[in-house]
Amino acid sequence: MGLFHHLRPGLPDHTAETSESLGAQVALSTTGMVLAGAVRFAYSVLIGLVFGSVAVGQVNSGISLALFVTLLYPSASALAVTKFLARSRGAGDLREARAVTGYLLRVTYVTAGLLAAATLVLAPGLLHVSLADGVSVAALVVANSGYLFSRSLLFGAGRVVRATVWDFATTVLSLGLLAMVLVARMPSVLLLPLTIGYAVYALANAPRHAGGRPEPGLRREMLSFIHISLLNSIATSGVLQLSMVATQHWDPREAGSFAAALALATPASLVSRSVSSVLFPNLASAHGRGDAEGARRQVDLLTRSLLVISLAIFGTLMIVSPLLISVFFPKPAFASAAAVLPVMLAAVMIQNMVVAATNMQMTRSQAGARGVMLASIAGALVALVSWIVFAPAGGYVAVAWGFLAAAVVASALPTIATWRTDHMPWLLPFLRVGLGIAAAGAVSAWTVREQVGPLGQVGAALAFLVAWLLLGWRDTLNTVRLALRR
Repeated sequence: MGLFHHLRPGLPDHTAETSESLGAQVALSTTGMVLAGAVRFAYSVLIGLVFGSVAVGQVNSGISLALFVTLLYPSASALAVTKFLARSRGAGDLREARAVTGYLLRVTYVTAGLLAAATLVLAPGLLHVSLADGVSVAALVVANSGYLFSRSLLFGAGRVVRATVWDFATTVLSLGLLAMVLVARMPSVLLLPLTIGYAVYALANAPRHAGGRPEPGLRREMLSFIHISLLNSIATSGVLQLSMVATQHWDPREAGSFAAALALATPASLVSRSVSSVLFPNLASAHGRGDAEGARRQVDLLTRSLLVISLAIFGTLMIVSPLLISVFFPKPAFASAAAVLPVMLAAVMIQNMVVAATNMQMTRSQAGARGVMLASIAGALVALVSWIVFAPAGGYVAVAWGFLAAAVVASALPTIATWRTDHMPWLLPFLRVGLGIAAAGAVSAWTVREQVGPLGQVGAALAFLVAWLLLGWRDTLNTVRLALRR
């Protein structure tokens, strides 16, 4: 019952301190991520069951476009409020905290309004939808921008429990409204439940104490942070969102199948995000106290474990891709998703495998952080060029392979940098995982091509899993020890 007081509208005063431990905050943050992913996944599954593949493609492309547009400024300014509000609170400067909140609130909503207007103009042509659908996407841009700002504000104010409680409340609200829309058979307002959920979160957690103007030096620092975050977000998360938009633009007939594959593949990216949330501050602390060898040992051990775990999970999922599609998206129109789900799973798997090496570069120095950003930009450019060249003829399959190429480029460059700089003994583990990925890909292609039944898929997946764990048995044992360690 004590959680209900977190549902009261209006953010409490910035001076209040959180009572949760760091571990509890990480767990709560991960819970919020899971809830946000659950809404997107449920959207795809439920709409697919009721309205079919075309509706899933249109709705998911609209959501992806709105989320990508939000990356163009509002999400970066929302991230800035977490950093600078927390810093002001830590310094005990309540006046600055209020000024930072008010300034970034104005920046977020002004840019969200301008971007929503641009979305209204561009959405019909990009997504092949009506003007009314364009209005729905534009409204989602504003609502999502407000949601991101309010949630980031809660984290900056140390209100992690409140943020998670509202994540749960608005998840229930959005899914309840979606159920009503589906029962009423109203496909024209499918984006409305998600928009209302975001808007309620934003309004309920709007700051009561925000005003004033930050000092010029602080404003310049905030804007510099926003611009760096913006570039990095576009080059990483932006590619994922644009892949759905690209499919709807060049291959609308298969957009629903691509959306189904995306819905099944992307929740697993929570692994890398959760690992980063814990590893990033640990590595930063190690570098700060000059413990380069300690940071090196952490990254080496965790990378070896991630190689084992990632291929064990994703490799088996790749092999049973047709079974996953038939379970979650049983309508025949989604069957073609089995051709791209292994590719999408492979892309997410590669990103998960190298998260420790990437964090090593991010925390080592400004040059390392810039290198990670440039690698992400290079990967994004590879994806865009490949889509422009191959997607008009290759359709949704070409888009999936372009996304995989982007993941390889963006992940390989920071990993190679860490490998060389820290003289990591990674040759054998990466050769082994390369062979494992090739084997999983070959078996996956066989299950799709030969239309292997569910029992055959499960049997092949189990055989692959046992062979992989035995092939690198030393790293497997070290992974088990790491998991059992207090």
